[in-house]
Amino acid sequence: DPAEHHGGNSRRESRLALGLPHTAIAVLVFGSIDERKGIDALVAAIAATDDLKDYVVILAGKRSPQSSIRTDVSPYTELQSNNQLIVLDKYLSESEQSGMFSAADVVWVGYRNHQYMSGVLVLAGRAGLPVIGTNEGEIGRLIAKHEMGVAAKIDQLDDVTRALRAMSGGATRMEMGRRAQSAFEGHTVESFGDEVLS
Repeated sequence: DPAEHHGGNSRRESRLALGLPHTAIAVLVFGSIDERKGIDALVAAIAATDDLKDYVVILAGKRSPQSSIRTDVSPYTELQSNNQLIVLDKYLSESEQSGMFSAADVVWVGYRNHQYMSGVLVLAGRAGLPVIGTNEGEIGRLIAKHEMGVAAKIDQLDDVTRALRAMSGGATRMEMGRRAQSAFEGHTVESFGDEVLS
């Protein structure tokens, strides 16, 4: 999948715009928001675990009309009351998208029943960000191959918690992000066009 990540505001500016403290570990869920993205597993793990209080979930994207996700019920409300949940229920402009990836520390691709590639995975790599994702399908295979994040069994709370804890160290995130960037540096629109034309 091709993807473009355009630098915009600095990380500091992007985080200030979202009200993120400098100590927060921001986990970005990007794109169409619905059940298949496994968001309930992410939110439940953070809400249930005392040593994940520095983690903040950013839901950035329009909620699917078919989605039954409700952010006005627990555990979403618990995270909101602790300033650990930011919801941007809308289509994001290119500059807003860049801001989300600049502000994030980790990108969530813990999708259920998703055996194929993910454009969000490519965006994370282009932005130099590590991922937490499903251990299944193409996402799981690429995470393992490139060591660009941590794969988990999304329907096992302990495994999701383990994956989140593995992202607590800044040096670990930076190294995984470097590998992600290296893995997807050629996934540009231009390269895709050249390949199709050839």
